[in-house]
Amino acid sequence: MIDDLPTVGNKVQQLIADLTPLYGEREAESIVRILFEDAFGYVRMDSPQLMRREELNRLEPMRQRLMRWEPIQYILGEADFYGFKFYVNKHVLIPRPETEELVFLALETIKTSWGRAEPVRVLDIGTGTGCIPIVIKQKLPACQVMGLDVSADALDVAQKNAERQGVDVTWLEADILDMDMEESLPEFDLLISNPPYIPREEREFMSPQVVDYEPNHALFVGNNNPLIFYQVLVELLAQKGRPGAILLVETNEYYADQVESLFNEKGLMQVILHTDLQGKKRMVSGRLSV
Repeated sequence: MIDDLPTVGNKVQQLIADLTPLYGEREAESIVRILFEDAFGYVRMDSPQLMRREELNRLEPMRQRLMRWEPIQYILGEADFYGFKFYVNKHVLIPRPETEELVFLALETIKTSWGRAEPVRVLDIGTGTGCIPIVIKQKLPACQVMGLDVSADALDVAQKNAERQGVDVTWLEADILDMDMEESLPEFDLLISNPPYIPREEREFMSPQVVDYEPNHALFVGNNNPLIFYQVLVELLAQKGRPGAILLVETNEYYADQVESLFNEKGLMQVILHTDLQGKKRMVSGRLSV
């Protein structure tokens, strides 16, 4: 019967009410808006239009998954990043807005240090979805971009995203904590990374939305040393960076000063601690001498 079908507006408010105790009202509203726009094509959240029964049948399993803290991006199978849609699944981290700022800084660094048309070689460590090298290739096609990850499943996702965006990226499977693998890596001009940096002891303070669904190996450091990947990245820069090569990393705001100190201690030039749009210390860069 049509009479028992809810309007879009009513269903939106009902779902927000269901999710608010878990996520808070503001995030619940954001999740529901993304769901109704991307899964069902509804732009007006207060629409008086009646929902179809087929839509309600699709919506209920999604609601149940959201009530179990599963991220909306995994439910939809895609995430927005830098104006593009990226395929995501449980094997990759969901791209964050903060990483968009890392990519913006990388693009500006390439244009000011080498020029827009230069064939700059870029290597992204811990590439996940491949969003960093893919966007760089989209925006600066002359760049030669590579993405490295320890997970073959993540690289499968990255390759799907490269095909979706129509760009050519070289994918490398390796564990950068294995020092023997450095010899097999190509040289580069820009080394970029958003590496794991969260000590495992902090798991208990984090949302189940993150720790229960996103790949833990991409979040946590096994020996509770939040700087371990940054130390390896600096060594990799020294081993494989071309003269004047730049290292650009994202970091937790609480470790940014330590990363900056590490870069200086290792003799990198022009070390800069960058803040994000909220004024938090979130990125550090440095370069080899020419």
